[in-house]
Amino acid sequence: MLVGAQARDLMHRRLGSPGHFLRTTSDVDLALVVASREDYAALTAEFEARKSASDVKYIIGGLPVDLIPFGGIEEPEGSVQPSAGSSPLSVLAYSSAYNVADEYILPDGRNLKVVDPLHYTALKLDAWVDRSAYGQYKDADDIRVVFDWFRQHPEHIESAYEGDPTPAQQFEWDEALACLWILGSKVARAIGPANTQAIVSKWDARCRVSLGKHLGRPWESAGSRASPMAEVDAFAGGLQAPTREQVSPSTPE
Repeated sequence: MLVGAQARDLMHRRLGSPGHFLRTTSDVDLALVVASREDYAALTAEFEARKSASDVKYIIGGLPVDLIPFGGIEEPEGSVQPSAGSSPLSVLAYSSAYNVADEYILPDGRNLKVVDPLHYTALKLDAWVDRSAYGQYKDADDIRVVFDWFRQHPEHIESAYEGDPTPAQQFEWDEALACLWILGSKVARAIGPANTQAIVSKWDARCRVSLGKHLGRPWESAGSRASPMAEVDAFAGGLQAPTREQVSPSTPE
């Protein structure tokens, strides 16, 4: 399952603004269902390893590739240690993502699973929590891209005026903030209660403030003057309130 920047770029073609240029990377991130450390070792034995604390970085066909194992290899659930000496790596919600991943047909006819937008949001948020603690803030750029995809999406705007009170009312008729609240609620529904609780428990107030500082301004800000911190708070509110009846769990096309 493709989970990194290349997955983001595929989604951006469908959901993003054509003029919005994205952060580039040469790495390919692939998540693989793996039963055990032994199976992972056998799978990666023929590839040139790159130095990394988590032991998931390789060179394959001349390209830098991260091979992220999940599934039976997880211990405990949501965490993986590919080798005895490697640092634990969070794979929270990877199994959930795999079960509902989009499928693309490659030129040679084979299918490739690609993480869907809602799970991509969850995976990026989890990555932000882990990496920002060590002074790495690049995931904020990708979270900004996701927020821009959804903050003015027609389906979310329609939902913003449903219910009593409506999300729009809760945010004083700021549609962008209402849409981000709805996005947070949809992410929670997509990844399930256990994964949601795990992310919420890690994503504390300090971490939210840090994301607000590094999130940056939206690509297009028409219709909202909300600060990045207000956007983070709106999304966080929706993430912690997944039971709103008016929010559909479907993903905008």
